[in-house]
Amino acid sequence: MWLKISKGTTLLYKKAMEVVERILKKNSGVFVTEKWEEKGSRFKDNENIFVDLMKIFEEKKVLKGLVFHDSSRLTEAGLSSLGTVSNLSKLKLGLPYNITDQHLIAILEKSQLLIELIIEKCQMITATSLIKISKLKNLRKLEINEMPTLNDTVLEAILKNCPLEELRLCYCSELENSLRSLNKCKHLTILCVDSCFHITEKSLEQGVQGLSELQELQLAGLEKFGDNVIRSIVENCKKIKSFRLHGLPLLTIDVFPYIVDNLKFLTSLSLGQFSFQLSSDFLKPFTRLPFIENLDLTGVQSKLLNPEIVVSFLLSCPTLKSFKVGDLNNFSVNEYLKDKGQFKATNLECLYFKNAKVKDGD
Repeated sequence: MWLKISKGTTLLYKKAMEVVERILKKNSGVFVTEKWEEKGSRFKDNENIFVDLMKIFEEKKVLKGLVFHDSSRLTEAGLSSLGTVSNLSKLKLGLPYNITDQHLIAILEKSQLLIELIIEKCQMITATSLIKISKLKNLRKLEINEMPTLNDTVLEAILKNCPLEELRLCYCSELENSLRSLNKCKHLTILCVDSCFHITEKSLEQGVQGLSELQELQLAGLEKFGDNVIRSIVENCKKIKSFRLHGLPLLTIDVFPYIVDNLKFLTSLSLGQFSFQLSSDFLKPFTRLPFIENLDLTGVQSKLLNPEIVVSFLLSCPTLKSFKVGDLNNFSVNEYLKDKGQFKATNLECLYFKNAKVKDGD
């Protein structure tokens, strides 16, 4: 059973209890995929509602997931009751401005079965409570967004002690060298590092050594990263299937043939916000990818590409399902697709040209 708390309409105490009782009778002690959403969380209308709900959930051991988008109406008693539920496997705290270190510590100490944890924009949570995440021996998925209080000491402790399979970090501005401990997470399959501006190349180069199971990697807004770190990633993470590179201005066009030649399982590649412009022969190496399905170039200057090059590329990639490219202001779509019958033998499902002119009948 899941409880989601967000802004919206009020669910009265009596109605809440009716819903709980109905779910308990139908699925007592069983994980329920159907989400019960309390859209309003106006618990101050009856301060006992949340405390009573937590008591029921703990007694019946049915609450598996708790998603918080707004805790502004919870009393201190309600917030404290969060630390009484022991059966949680998923917890998301999104913008609960009044949840403090004390509350988070109580939750984490009680919820030792947590598998997935998401924390974002929690202004009153500091490293004092975040370090407790490292005690979660079952944690597989961790996402921390816009939390400047996440520092290297905390993240290194988490990486060394939690069996993470997925790690997503966004706008954590205090991080610098802690990614060197990524190699402790031998079963990591998904890594996203977005706009953690001070992370060093060296730390990631060290961290990816041994990440042989990594399949999805997203790097964005890392202005200090150049070709060397990408080559190191490619050398150590041969199983990458999905690769997203955005906002890395130091990358050169020369690194992409190296990516193509070494990531043979690549199915999705998204590129954007680079300092270089695509050359007329940029697409040629990608025809060597045997499993490529999605190629997104909408964030790259591509005015040097012409219709003949694009059509030739599309016909040379029979596995391609989606192709997106931008800045083709000089051409109309029908110039690319003069003979639409050419594409019947391909798997192409999505063809997108940003800013391209569309004439009648295209």
